[in-house]
Amino acid sequence: MKNYFHAAFWTIYCVLLLTAGCSTKPDPSKEFGMYFNGEENTSALDNPIGLIQEHEAGFSYSYSYSIIFPLKKAFSGPVPRPGVYIEFTPERINLGEETPFEAGSESAAFVEYHPVTGHKVQEATLLVYSTRHGDGGGKIRLDVFEPRLGGRIKGTIIQATLNGYYEDMEKMEITELEQPRKLELFNWSFDVILQRGPF
Repeated sequence: MKNYFHAAFWTIYCVLLLTAGCSTKPDPSKEFGMYFNGEENTSALDNPIGLIQEHEAGFSYSYSYSIIFPLKKAFSGPVPRPGVYIEFTPERINLGEETPFEAGSESAAFVEYHPVTGHKVQEATLLVYSTRHGDGGGKIRLDVFEPRLGGRIKGTIIQATLNGYYEDMEKMEITELEQPRKLELFNWSFDVILQRGPF
């Protein structure tokens, strides 16, 4: 009997050692899923807001549209500083359809994440995660899009891969991280009324 319990103990111990270092696999079906390097994470984000921004271009105007899931603990200027920031080009998206996007200026959308911690404040350097960096990208679906102040936008970031880097806010230079960091988002839904942007 003693030998039986001894063998059982070491069997369980070995199994625990083998599985202790295993990371959680991202769950693509999870609502508002957030995974850093494969490890599930949660962030203190508030309800989303929608912004419409007017840009003057000579004698005409263009407009940009963004969704912000702001951080609850950090504020900057007249609107809460993002957390998760989504900007998209509606002309490149068909309503009701999944639209892929990737790093590049001609992409249909991009997603960024600015965490609360990890910045080099004294060096004016921010830690940023973005689909526009490296092999980032994802899929977006817009179900409702009313391009006007007070209009409604409803949709979902179905999946997004964001790569981390440091950005020098004074020199506007990007520095790679010593240890690569990857953020994955799944099923980030939003249903917002557009309000005027701060600039």
